[in-house]
Amino acid sequence: MRPSSPSLSSTFTSPFKTLTFVFFLPLLLLCCVATAKADTVVITGGSLSTPIGLGNFSTNLTAPNFSFSGADMSAPKMQLCGPCSPGTNFGGGTHTVRVDLTFGFTYNGVVYAQNTNGMGHVVVGGGRVTFGPLTVPIDLSPVSIPFSYVGSVSAFPMNSQMGTATGFTLQLMGSGIVTFTFEQSGFNVRSRGVFAFAPPAPEPVPEPATMLLLGTGLAGLAVKARRRRRRE
Repeated sequence: MRPSSPSLSSTFTSPFKTLTFVFFLPLLLLCCVATAKADTVVITGGSLSTPIGLGNFSTNLTAPNFSFSGADMSAPKMQLCGPCSPGTNFGGGTHTVRVDLTFGFTYNGVVYAQNTNGMGHVVVGGGRVTFGPLTVPIDLSPVSIPFSYVGSVSAFPMNSQMGTATGFTLQLMGSGIVTFTFEQSGFNVRSRGVFAFAPPAPEPVPEPATMLLLGTGLAGLAVKARRRRRRE
């Protein structure tokens, strides 16, 4: 008669099971927290832009379930190339997009309005744009190049009696084409950059002919393997 294997419940005594539970519970909670991620919004429209000269950098981001707008009212103003001169190199890296004046945002139909008279929300946001190196053309013609964007926006509920409560943050990402235009101003050149977001390109769908060839090839390999096994 084959001896029965000890069951899991009989192997782990009650005190040992309690100790194991207490030891592994914090680890389990830590894993759950580590895997929790903030919602990510892929920007499909809108733009980031710098005006000619030393104006305010404006932000206007849109997605099917999201919108956000604001401006950089700080000093000095952001100028990726200005004033500069024809032949000047600029860009070629990551640049910070500051937003210190926001007009709130919407997400999944909920409006997170900017703080007004101690009510509403305190909304903050910003990000970084990355694009390759550029050179100001000698004839000052427009220049375009792809860019990528990574940022975030947060809303902190505000109540004049309760103070600031727990915030809500969205991670933002997108890409598109940035176009720089230039104008002569005395002996220098001033620039304007418009970062226009575009919807992500759809993943290519295999054509029926390609799928047919793939299926025929797999079927041939299966038949060949079956014949080899029969010979053996």
